[in-house]
Amino acid sequence: MTVINRQFLDDIAAKDVYQAEIWSVNAFPTYNPGNAATGSQNRGPNFSFFSRNYFLWYVKSDGYNTGRFEFGRGPNGVLFGDGNIGGLATTMTKQGKFREKFVALSARVDSCGGYRATADVNVPVGRKFALCLNLLGDRGTMWLDNSKQNRDAAHLAGTFKISEKTSLRFEGELGNIDRQIYIVNYAENASYWDRCTF
Repeated sequence: MTVINRQFLDDIAAKDVYQAEIWSVNAFPTYNPGNAATGSQNRGPNFSFFSRNYFLWYVKSDGYNTGRFEFGRGPNGVLFGDGNIGGLATTMTKQGKFREKFVALSARVDSCGGYRATADVNVPVGRKFALCLNLLGDRGTMWLDNSKQNRDAAHLAGTFKISEKTSLRFEGELGNIDRQIYIVNYAENASYWDRCTF
């Protein structure tokens, strides 16, 4: 298993699970803009969807509300969620922290003309309850002309501490993704023609 924590994600400026997975071992992201399928290829066997907190998650996980990414390899990855024999890539979302109150803001621009802003707000309410609010505004472009991948989202997570070893968590997310679906590779079969067969 490879775990990529929040500090490492900030160090490499990874904004989503795709950019984080290339730092993992023997795993790479699979993305087909033609049908908007997202997933992961672990140890070579076959494609599997991502998961979030060990539940299947069919949307590309963004880093704005991510505490860490986990990449489990091999059949044992199925023990920790819904996956296949190659393994499972999962996103663990941010949780409320009991002992610190903070607000963190970030902004970035890229060389393709995209820009992004995030906000994290953590508020402990007493000793046993904490709320965490994460906000995202992303206007992304790629190296392709006229490409766009825009996303706005808000994520609220709460944690109630029942005892020292038991807690109850809840979370909800509301967002909008606006992206163009296009083919990124050129398929060419003319060179295989033997000039005889029709």
